[in-house]
Amino acid sequence: MKKFLLVSLLFISACASTFDQRLQDGYDLNVAVRDTATLSLNAGRMTAAQGTEVLTITDSARKLLDTAGNGDERGLDLALEVLQALEKETP
Repeated sequence: MKKFLLVSLLFISACASTFDQRLQDGYDLNVAVRDTATLSLNAGRMTAAQGTEVLTITDSARKLLDTAGNGDERGLDLALEVLQALEKETP
């Protein structure tokens, strides 16, 4: 029984660290997309309207990440999908 509990705790711990790492990756990606948009705007590869749109989307993604911090796996998945798509589209 003790062995089962130990294995269960290790599994739960691994799942938590995976979730926590994905959440941190989301925050890091959010910052990276915002930084890239700023650089693109300053270099003239993006209009002010496009820059505003990126900021609006990353603000929404940040709210999803903050909510996901309470264990919302679906919110985390959605935030990561949005940020990954935005990263591909940001010049």
